[in-house]
Amino acid sequence: MIKIIRSIYRLLKYKAEWSKQFREVKIKRLQNESISKTNPLAEKIILFFIPGADYKSGKEHITGGLISITSLTQETKALFGNSETLTLCSTFYDQHLLFKLTSFENSIEVLNPQIIENYFSNVKELILHIPELYVEEFVKNQLDNSWINQINSVQINILNQNINLMPETNIVSKLTAKHSNTTITTAHKKYCNAFYQKKYGIPYHQLSVWISPENYIKNEFDKKENLILFSPDNYELSNQLILKYSELLKQFKFQIIQSLSYEEYKKCIATAKYLITTGEGLDAYFIESYFSGSVAFACRNKDFFDEKYLDLPCLFDVNEELEIQLLKLIKAYDNENDYRKLNEQVCNLLEEDYSYLNYKNNLQKFYNRAYSYA
Repeated sequence: MIKIIRSIYRLLKYKAEWSKQFREVKIKRLQNESISKTNPLAEKIILFFIPGADYKSGKEHITGGLISITSLTQETKALFGNSETLTLCSTFYDQHLLFKLTSFENSIEVLNPQIIENYFSNVKELILHIPELYVEEFVKNQLDNSWINQINSVQINILNQNINLMPETNIVSKLTAKHSNTTITTAHKKYCNAFYQKKYGIPYHQLSVWISPENYIKNEFDKKENLILFSPDNYELSNQLILKYSELLKQFKFQIIQSLSYEEYKKCIATAKYLITTGEGLDAYFIESYFSGSVAFACRNKDFFDEKYLDLPCLFDVNEELEIQLLKLIKAYDNENDYRKLNEQVCNLLEEDYSYLNYKNNLQKFYNRAYSYA
């Protein structure tokens, strides 16, 4: 009754609610058609959760994390092939519904938990991959989920894509008290170690991410445009830097990455000379820029960068001299020789950590329970 009252209130108060309701009627129909093609008596399911749609637009928010989970879903599906194991993808509980992710190439059809739980009644084994930012909500609202609790074998895997977003240890302890077979997998090598395995007290495994050098267009210095890109993580800082550099670097154009499909974004970073990432440091913006023949500058964030990266000249410290540091770096590397040497230096380090073969092998090890730290 409370949900019905809340829905009526939202319909009366918000115009976007009407659009959402009509949109989700169609999405549910498509989801039902999709799930009807699978075996309702399936005994083993691997389920990945992703964030829901934007309330107003009905589209996904494209992020490295979303692309990463989508890639893990596709690779898992390929790994199990035509076996009886089903690999599914769903929006998290009570999120706005999606069916197709349209901002980057993928083959995923997105379901929702209610449809999955109503359709599959014979599941004996379940692996749930839950992004770290939803773990606390899962513990609060889903530990007593009757569908999950009737399944004999349940593994909960926390997708630790950002160590700073991980729940507190007491939250993980509540989860493991209910589901003893709980694991953590990481996107970054830096925080996959014995320290964190001991901290959380459960198996800990390195998966890495989908990024691999062969997937990018690599343009040389003379094919680059005088364009400086900024990641969308900190608009205030990016706009501050653009305002400052517009006067000091008149030969350059400036652009914050936004409203681009993933393929458009990849073409953009292959064209730009420089990218300044204002996010976590060792992120997709940084890595993909170097694999595209560009030079990226990032903050020297020790939570994400391994020791071998910390002395790289393309890293900056976040302090009152940030504008000066970045200006010096741009000017220092605006020549073909130094630009190429820096790109090669960073690429050599990145290629040690990011390859498609290692990524697939790490995923296979996870399903074989050959964890990095157990």
